[in-house]
Amino acid sequence: MRISRRATIQNRQIQNRQIQNRQIQNRQIQNRQIQNRQIQNRQGRLHMRLYLARLYMIVLFAIMGALLMAPASANADDLGFSSCDPIARLYGDVICRKDVEQAPEHRPEIEKAFRQSGIDPAQELHRQNRQRFFQLVWEGALVERFGVTPLTPTEDEITTYHNVFKNTLRDNYLNDKENIDRLKARLKQGDLEDDMRKELTDLLLLTNTSVRYYEQNQQFRAEMPAEYVATILEAERKIASAALKNWRADKALFDAFGGRVFVVDDQLKPLDAYLDFLGDMGAQDNIVLIAADYQDLLETIMRDFEAMQNTSQTADETQARAYFKTPDLILTGYQAP
Repeated sequence: MRISRRATIQNRQIQNRQIQNRQIQNRQIQNRQIQNRQIQNRQGRLHMRLYLARLYMIVLFAIMGALLMAPASANADDLGFSSCDPIARLYGDVICRKDVEQAPEHRPEIEKAFRQSGIDPAQELHRQNRQRFFQLVWEGALVERFGVTPLTPTEDEITTYHNVFKNTLRDNYLNDKENIDRLKARLKQGDLEDDMRKELTDLLLLTNTSVRYYEQNQQFRAEMPAEYVATILEAERKIASAALKNWRADKALFDAFGGRVFVVDDQLKPLDAYLDFLGDMGAQDNIVLIAADYQDLLETIMRDFEAMQNTSQTADETQARAYFKTPDLILTGYQAP
């Protein structure tokens, strides 16, 4: 049976319309997916910002408490230990068990707090002890390799970091307030699908929480007695110093070993350099792990770094090199190209 020319043209027109409709649907789906990813990314950044803000306040109060209540001096008996009980020798120095573990007299209270939070006390204390021990060994090895000066932030760097940190918190707060108005206006529009409306509603709730948390912190600081202001400033500078010290250590390792840099919690970490340095540490005769419960520490940390590589994004090489040239980029987080 012969098909007329007119019927052929009509069939082609139908096919073209079907193709166009599919293309429009695909673009709409892609646009929704992009919007969802953007919202999820913003939610993720807000969650991280709130987590870091709360962590910052916890650390701040801990340092303030230590500064206000620290005794003039302490010895092994004050800490609940009668002897050193060496667990390692590090470049001729002895690391005692009291240097990394909680004093026995304080453990019941700490264990009670862990249980109330649903945390296994034995496992958490064991994890914290190993983390403190590794930090002592890691910092000792860094000083032995690079010296003290390259790892120590200057007073000007601490001041700059501290000011940038406060300005970043303020800028985030102002941006959040603008975003609240935009989100409210968008939610009033009637063209939103249910899943998009839920995403935007969740984002609005999270943004409101961020704004409220900043305002509460500012009110708390404004009402604080004058005698505590200097203590707060000292505690904040200690936090800034710790962040800069970590950056300087990472910079020294990256400059010495190179390798890939990974995005870990929105910051850049030279994990290849970490592994190379750990390998060097394990081969040194002047790092001796004595205690049986700590002898596998370096191997465990190495596996942790390798696992971190497998679950983290590799950073852009150009941005990684820029990050380790100046500490100005610490607070901005990693921006993928």
